[in-house]
Amino acid sequence: MLQSLFNLAVTDAHYMINTVLPTLLDMLNSIDLNVRHGAVLATAEILEALYNYFNDKIGCIIGKNI
Repeated sequence: MLQSLFNLAVTDAHYMINTVLPTLLDMLNSIDLNVRHGAVLATAEILEALYNYFNDKIGCIIGKNI
């Protein structure tokens, strides 16, 4: 599944930045360790894909709002 997120991140980057990443960041505060672990892995896959796609710093890609 994580590789799927990597592939999907470049097909609709704005959706990943504006919708998926904020949701995953909220999941990092979960009391459930499995949810937090999955959110960390998913966030890493998406950020890596966006970095590879845009060839720019992560802060410039996702903005300072997140």
